[in-house]
Amino acid sequence: MPRTRSSTRSVAEDVLFNADTLEGVASLLDCRDLAHLKIASKKLSSAVDDAASRLISAMHARYGGDEELSPLEELRALVPLTFDCLLGQRIGYVEGDEAVVYSSNPNTLHTPHYICMKNFTAEGDWDGWEAEDATALCSQFVMIGGKHFAEFDITEKDADFGFRFFYARIGIMRPIGPEWRNGEFGNFTPLMSAWFNDLLGEKTDAWGSSNKNAVLHYSFEGYCEWGDWTMNPSGVHKVDWDGMEGSYDDDDYKIGLLLDLDEGTLAVYKDGRRLGVMMDGLTGEYCWVVNLQAQAHGRPEQQNVRIRRAPIPGDA
Repeated sequence: MPRTRSSTRSVAEDVLFNADTLEGVASLLDCRDLAHLKIASKKLSSAVDDAASRLISAMHARYGGDEELSPLEELRALVPLTFDCLLGQRIGYVEGDEAVVYSSNPNTLHTPHYICMKNFTAEGDWDGWEAEDATALCSQFVMIGGKHFAEFDITEKDADFGFRFFYARIGIMRPIGPEWRNGEFGNFTPLMSAWFNDLLGEKTDAWGSSNKNAVLHYSFEGYCEWGDWTMNPSGVHKVDWDGMEGSYDDDDYKIGLLLDLDEGTLAVYKDGRRLGVMMDGLTGEYCWVVNLQAQAHGRPEQQNVRIRRAPIPGDA
């Protein structure tokens, strides 16, 4: 018996409104396209939210904000990665792009020419550049399990001077509450003991048993710094690791971080090469974080870090 137009439409709707089908379709669309599907009909709206919930579950992540959001709104907040939380006075976005942050020295005298002159007269031993720490956090994207890979494009050096004016530490830290986003910080890093009590006050059972609450890769020298946020003895630990490699002579380069919460490890990649596992013994929830120090004033186009989500490497 041939199908009628109404029966064909019924079959098509059953397929379209099926959550498994929508999940496959949703993986090929961006959040704006999904929003348009949701507006199309009430029946489709429910199926879109169901598909969005499944996608979030597959991401092994949760929304770290304090607003009540629908599953689709949560998905929009999680994709793509952005630095939604800036801590420190000398930090900002490059041309309004929340995936790219820069830092600037507060002293307007500290131009590249001035810094090079001071270093020349002090035979390289001048350290009076008075940099301030500033930190950017992907606080809305909280990683709760599975594997996560992010790439960080780092611009640190000035080809005209052959001198480094900018230093970056990239890594992971525990999620913090939304009230931190509205705070005023002159100087902030998750490895600064002045903040340890406040940061440790954010602890929940979701952190698990690990005391590795902030783990950062110092891109200039390559070593690992991590903090347990206690004062015993200092709360900050510097660790060399197998495969460690600095970036002394690199102008622009890419660092990849692979967080494997199934294995409890954080591995480092540089320009597509796997360097090795920098840290193990990780449990619980983490967010991506970048800490910046700037010698030179201004120059956002030459002192910045960009974050992006990337596919899990084949050698992971």
